Amino acid sequence: LATWTLFFFMVEKIGGTALKVCNVIRSFYMLAFVIVMGVGQTTRTYVSSLIAENRQSDLRSTLWKLIGINVLGVSILCHGFILYPSFISSFFFDDPEKGIQLVKSLRVIFLSVVIFSFGSVWLNAIEGSGKTKIALAAELASIVVYLLLVYQLTIVHPQPIHIVWMSDYLYFGVLAGISGLFLVFGNWKHNTI
Repeated sequence: LATWTLFFFMVEKIGGTALKVCNVIRSFYMLAFVIVMGVGQTTRTYVSSLIAENRQSDLRSTLWKLIGINVLGVSILCHGFILYPSFISSFFFDDPEKGIQLVKSLRVIFLSVVIFSFGSVWLNAIEGSGKTKIALAAELASIVVYLLLVYQLTIVHPQPIHIVWMSDYLYFGVLAGISGLFLVFGNWKHNTI
């Protein structure tokens, strides 16, 4: 929540329309997070259960199935971001010039939530294995990098709001990258739970 608050403080400097777009986008993110967070919780349960049952050989296929469910769920809930963003925008903006900022931002966040579909499963797999310090480090690193970029895009070199939302690619990308690397190279499958 602190990250969102800082993000909105910085976006506020760009202008009122950008802030309105961000508030609408935040609501749409919550729609995507319904599936992403639900599958994330399920991932923790599956991973900890499989490790406790000494079924580490099933972890890889289980994680890929959960990623598939996550991406499918996000695609079903958020397909309008790509297929009919102008229609969605018309509910929030009468002025087409302002509405185009929401349209561009919706297209940007669709890819963000798809990236998060992978990263969320991988991060929650680490947490489910009991390696919570690694998960915390991945999350903190992602937040720091993200906030530094948002600061650059809003305060130092202000950009259009859809460009600012592209910072989520970095946030979710760093989160997925660190988590994925730990799952490949880290010692987590044989953790005692």
